[in-house]
Amino acid sequence: MVRAIAISNNTDEMFVATDGDDTTGDGSEGNPYATIEKAATTGGAGTTVVLRAGNHKYTNDTWTFSGDRDKPIIVRPYPGERPVIHGGQDTYQTPGQSLWTLEDASINLWSTANSTWADSSIRAWLVRERLQLVQYDTLANLQATNYSVGESDAYTMPGLFVDTTDDKLYIRLDVVPADLLDIDSNSIKDPIPTKNPNLLQIAVANNTTAIFLSNCNHVVFRDLTLAYGETILDIRDGSQNISFKNCALITGEDGTVLRNNPDEIYFDRCLFTAFTPEYCSWRDVKSAPNHNYQASHFDGPCLNDLSATNRLRITNCIIERCFDGVKLGAGTTGSLIRNCIFRDVHDDAVLFPPGASDTSVEWNFFLALPRGHLDAKREFVNSQ
Repeated sequence: MVRAIAISNNTDEMFVATDGDDTTGDGSEGNPYATIEKAATTGGAGTTVVLRAGNHKYTNDTWTFSGDRDKPIIVRPYPGERPVIHGGQDTYQTPGQSLWTLEDASINLWSTANSTWADSSIRAWLVRERLQLVQYDTLANLQATNYSVGESDAYTMPGLFVDTTDDKLYIRLDVVPADLLDIDSNSIKDPIPTKNPNLLQIAVANNTTAIFLSNCNHVVFRDLTLAYGETILDIRDGSQNISFKNCALITGEDGTVLRNNPDEIYFDRCLFTAFTPEYCSWRDVKSAPNHNYQASHFDGPCLNDLSATNRLRITNCIIERCFDGVKLGAGTTGSLIRNCIFRDVHDDAVLFPPGASDTSVEWNFFLALPRGHLDAKREFVNSQ
């Protein structure tokens, strides 16, 4: 959805709140706008867009605003507050509601009450537990009591299934018995404290992309959380000089996507994570002959460069709890990954393509990686 918004005179600060209004608001602290794009486009170059607390929800929104090199548009939180740029819905994020109905107590299977879903794509995260749930392809797999990877009907980890025939979302939060034992067969603590979803904070997204940055230029995002979407950001169409400083990006399969040759994209002191659970192993995703339970939906990088991005800089960041960390695009030039920590990355920390030039991966710390640091197999070449 592209919103056409008229440009007016620049002002230093524009305020945005979840109870603001793009029609009656004027962007002041006492009468804020409702959306970031309204504030940024109205204020123009040099504007600081100040977000008040709460979940600022965006679904398939396209932002086209731009600042100048010496007067960027800055998007930051109100002092002392922690707003979230939210790619899903927060219907289930308040514990204590009766939104889920018990379907089968023997396997702790629950379903939503009175919910309608537009399509069969769904992503969900347990917010407090910092766990992403897997999406199952069939209800039979979600209901299964067979826990063997690769079987035609198998339950392998906590997850959910959206049934468009009865407009219900089904959820099951049991961790399989084998995943509650350590290497010496000693019991370990269940990471999910209750199997009743009404008592948990659950972020649900049934959109592919939260926000498209299309031909955006000279914009700084600072001290923000961008969370909950299969893709939280799609930076495209020649966007240039976009910076993320001290931000957290919590995503699904495709993370943050770069495409159509953006230039000068900077991430500094940021956290990239998919909250992929420890019990979701590389074998669950890559080795099973049958993927009906769809753990393959976890198989994606936190930062996915689909084009030849120029001057992509990732510095002083943490990339954790995902299957792949950073995938650089073929033909990338002038890019840098430096002083980053890669930890609990289930497959490859960095996918380094052929054809890259003047690109360096240096002075990084790799911790608890079961597979590898740099992918140097088949279609990718190694980097020194």
